[in-house]
Amino acid sequence: MTQFSLKGKRVVTVGVVIALVIVGTIATSKPAHAQTNVSALEQQIQELLKIVAELQQQLIGKRTVATEVISDMELSVGDTVRTTSNLKVRGNPSVHGAVYGYVPAYYTGVILSGPRYADGYTWWYIDYENNRDVGYVGWSAENWIQPVTTSIDSEVVHAPTAQRENVRCSVTSDKSEYYYGEDIRVEWDTDNADTVEFSSRSSQFDLPSGSVGRSGAVRFDADVVGSETIHLTATGESGETEHCSTRLTVIAPSVSLYVNGVDRSTLNVTADADDQYEFRYYPRGDIDSCTVTGYFDKGSFDVTHDWNRRVSNSSEYGRVHFNSVDSRGFLEEVEVVCDTNYRDVSDSIRVYVQDNHEVTDTLRIMLNDQQIVGGSGYTRARAWSRCSQEFNDYDKHNFKGTDVLTCHWGDELLVEIDAWKG
Repeated sequence: MTQFSLKGKRVVTVGVVIALVIVGTIATSKPAHAQTNVSALEQQIQELLKIVAELQQQLIGKRTVATEVISDMELSVGDTVRTTSNLKVRGNPSVHGAVYGYVPAYYTGVILSGPRYADGYTWWYIDYENNRDVGYVGWSAENWIQPVTTSIDSEVVHAPTAQRENVRCSVTSDKSEYYYGEDIRVEWDTDNADTVEFSSRSSQFDLPSGSVGRSGAVRFDADVVGSETIHLTATGESGETEHCSTRLTVIAPSVSLYVNGVDRSTLNVTADADDQYEFRYYPRGDIDSCTVTGYFDKGSFDVTHDWNRRVSNSSEYGRVHFNSVDSRGFLEEVEVVCDTNYRDVSDSIRVYVQDNHEVTDTLRIMLNDQQIVGGSGYTRARAWSRCSQEFNDYDKHNFKGTDVLTCHWGDELLVEIDAWKG
């Protein structure tokens, strides 16, 4: 038998009801009263049609309500939710929205706005910043969140909620990363908003205070290093709110030093005697000037370059050439220091010069008139390296105020130290 099910009640189709009535009437009627039975049957059919029409209207109305049943997991603004897996936090309610970061499973947040429907998902604007090691605010898909406490009654049919005013907002910046000292430009726009206000968790940026216009732009300095989420809250006349945000990162100035244009994996470089080496440095950020210093065993040599501009192109660099051995002696270290409006930044490379001339002689390291280190077969570079090692460990010799430490390679006095005046 054809039937519809609605909360345990069955509605029989018109054809089956009419057929049963006709069969029952004809089976009990007599030929002499055929005309009377036909009239009575027609009247019954009309009454049955009215009943069936009423049942159909009731069925249509109940089906309409049933299609508007809210999903088992009901969420609303102000609810606390928990992630069920690692979940992306986006800047817009869309699978194409910028990803601010990821929230691990079982972290909690508070719904600030929503829902929005896009790309086959229901989106909620959630504040996860109560978790200090996450600190994101943005849009997440409903599929991977659940209310912290929930009560579900599968038999309850909910009536449609009243339509809220269509309040919308957006806030964007000209880029997501800035160097310290740059100007940051933020634009915003809203629809159907009565009041609009900015906010941020740490307020490290100089944002407008109080209510601002429904759309506009603001500039402020990137004067704090780190990341910050800027929030915009748009409120309608009836009190409904919409939240949007953009995340900004301010990078500290920096400088990196390279030798012969090749990146290095350590701070040390081995150089051959009498060879020339090119040292490149790559500054980033607001750079005033950079000084490159070559330190030799007999002195130092400085080269200063003025930038006076923001350097953000990865191909911009300065360069200085040093001979590994020249009139200032053996090259020991190259350092670059750059002045910025944030703080001085630097990088350095230690240089070990190996003598490739194969000339050897004896080494004598003397404390006053007593030899404390000696040996043969030393190149000049190797002798200097051993002297440096001993001088760095001078404390083990228990120097007195009148002691003199000397280093000899053959007949050449490489270095003499007599400044132990206590």
